[in-house]
Amino acid sequence: MEQTRVSKKPTVVEVARRARVSRAAVYAVLNADRPTNIGISDEKRRRVLEAARELGYVRNELARSLVTGRTHTIGVLVHTLKTHFYTDFFTYMDDACHADGYSVFVSSSEFDGARERRNLEAYLAKRVDAVAIARGQPGNNDDVLQRLISQGVVVVILGEVDVPDLPYPVVGFDEGRVGDLTAEHLRSLGHRRVLYLSAGRTRDNSLRIHSIRAERFAQAWRQVGGEGLERFDTADPVHGGMELAEALAKMPEGRRPTAVACSTDRLAISLVSSLRMHRLRVPRDISVIGCDDIDAAAECTVPLTTVRLPTDRMAEGAWRLIKGKLGSEPADSESGSERLIIQPELVIRESTEKARNC
Repeated sequence: MEQTRVSKKPTVVEVARRARVSRAAVYAVLNADRPTNIGISDEKRRRVLEAARELGYVRNELARSLVTGRTHTIGVLVHTLKTHFYTDFFTYMDDACHADGYSVFVSSSEFDGARERRNLEAYLAKRVDAVAIARGQPGNNDDVLQRLISQGVVVVILGEVDVPDLPYPVVGFDEGRVGDLTAEHLRSLGHRRVLYLSAGRTRDNSLRIHSIRAERFAQAWRQVGGEGLERFDTADPVHGGMELAEALAKMPEGRRPTAVACSTDRLAISLVSSLRMHRLRVPRDISVIGCDDIDAAAECTVPLTTVRLPTDRMAEGAWRLIKGKLGSEPADSESGSERLIIQPELVIRESTEKARNC
């Protein structure tokens, strides 16, 4: 019986033979990201790259990792990829890693602790060099993270900057300052009857950030002398504003809040559009402020005032911490603290104005 012949993968030896150079020269050209004392002329480099392309040579990353101890891959695990915040973060993280010759695997837990665990174990099996993770709750899957660390994997936590004594490097936003900026802005506009909209009734692990922001805002509101703060919790983190808009429309004007602060831009955007359906005008009848500054915030019918959480700086900070641990570059004083706290920024647009009838 005639057997199908399996084509043999081209080797470094074949590339060297075709390019008429030594194997060492091929290694130097194809591993340009690693230091070498071999001098390579432009002509030699051209011949090696041309020979590799003609032969279809692909560098064996597994074999390379056995020699170097590195796979040049990073695992990024976030709550969800269904929001602009995390897709933006991943884009910036991928760009930063790619610029230094690293590839990125991305996955999401969708607020499921068991799924988070499976993804971490998959990264362990893939022998990634580092993992950046936004956990559902502090303490989640600590045992797997410790196994990763014992295998030489760098672990960086996203968020959790409020958690004391974390055994990992951490990068996140100053949520207390988020509350301060929101409260100070609304108070400066004369608002006294204010409501806070939070996705605080969502399932299990997705509660934490919404609860933290609601608590920080309540503290900040008291500090600026605010009174009469109410809180509305929804189970829908995307369209929850519809539920609140219906409730606000039924309130007498004298009892209705003059401003609503939202734990995310998505909630704020859904609220603005839903209030319009109930013939309540933003900001004339009700001012609305969000948090995140996703792209859609500036593009909605009433451009949204919000507190910007710069995801590019979060990604850059996470990568800087990882590189410091990997030894790619000396850790600077900021990285050496192993706790990078990024400051938010108030972005004033058209959805807030001075209070009326307070």
